[in-house]
Amino acid sequence: MFPDWPDRLRALNEITRTLASEYGGVIADCADHPFNDRPNLLSADRIHFLTSGQAVITTLLVRQLAYVLGSA
Repeated sequence: MFPDWPDRLRALNEITRTLASEYGGVIADCADHPFNDRPNLLSADRIHFLTSGQAVITTLLVRQLAYVLGSA
């Protein structure tokens, strides 16, 4: 739908990383995760993740939180 979608997504991710760094936020970066290859990753609107995608992201976020909290 948007030919420049990858560029938009990269820009959004960079803004998110900058803000997380500035405010001490935790990020679960999924850009290169193998789950991106799943054909059934997104809902019919092609924006939101299906339950399985949400589960993967949640797991990555919990791991990252555990890492950050364990390092504190």
